[in-house]
Amino acid sequence: MTASVVLIATCSLLFVFFTNEVMAARIIVGVTALISVMVLLLCGLSDPGVKQRQPPPPPGAPPHESHWCEREYVDQHGHAHQARLEVKWCYSCNVYRPYRGVHCRYCDRCVARRDHHCPWTGTCIGAKNYRSYFVLVWVLSVMLFTALCGGIQSLVQRVIRHSKVSSVNEDRPSAFTSALIDTYCLEPILIVLSFIFGLLAWSLALYHTYLISRNLTSGDAAKDLEENVFTHGSVLANVRAALTGWREEEEMSCRGTRTEVVIEANACDDVDNAPSLPPMTNTESLHAALYNDCDV
Repeated sequence: MTASVVLIATCSLLFVFFTNEVMAARIIVGVTALISVMVLLLCGLSDPGVKQRQPPPPPGAPPHESHWCEREYVDQHGHAHQARLEVKWCYSCNVYRPYRGVHCRYCDRCVARRDHHCPWTGTCIGAKNYRSYFVLVWVLSVMLFTALCGGIQSLVQRVIRHSKVSSVNEDRPSAFTSALIDTYCLEPILIVLSFIFGLLAWSLALYHTYLISRNLTSGDAAKDLEENVFTHGSVLANVRAALTGWREEEEMSCRGTRTEVVIEANACDDVDNAPSLPPMTNTESLHAALYNDCDV
């Protein structure tokens, strides 16, 4: 995270106070850079939804079998269904995994509604910091797009200005070379960096906008589910659930065992020695990786 803060601060300061000549671009980049650093610190220093590790069970303790919860969801046609959710034990943290949680091999903790481990923030993106992460990628997208367009416009203005001088004095370097010398080649370097990091930020912003419109995590999307059991029936409801409704999902009550859709949980990311559980006897119409923290 420190490297990310230094990179944003250094490049934005150079853009605002040294290389750029477009006042509007300088103001937008300066404001968005300040906001992005604040949101980055908020995202990286806040709890993503870590489940506290518990002491190991006594020697010879029987394996912890799965618990089951039912969750009601609404499909795209407005029909209500019940999804049966399997809750497995994490043999690394010695707890039942949190709702839609994964044991992160980098943090070595179970994280509720874990989306991914972000190297730029230095922490997992989970239930409690996903909203700040989503704001971060969009603020960075605006900043980098403005820096790219403003940088190109500023460089063109320099070239045009030097071309008028070069037409009078033929002994001077070319207009483009003179424009590069003005900023010690920093302006084109910032343009290239804005484009490279912009591609990353723009793709992340669009991808996560798609995910929250369906109330999915990156892990859910990677599984290519035949049916989305996390949807709330509309885009607005899904956005609200993804950004603000995680507490309701985390505290979801467990009731009954009747099911129309069976969801089977996969193993923890970095735990390979968990004892196998008895095979499922229910009719399985859909399989996806899912974790919950409710006890039946």
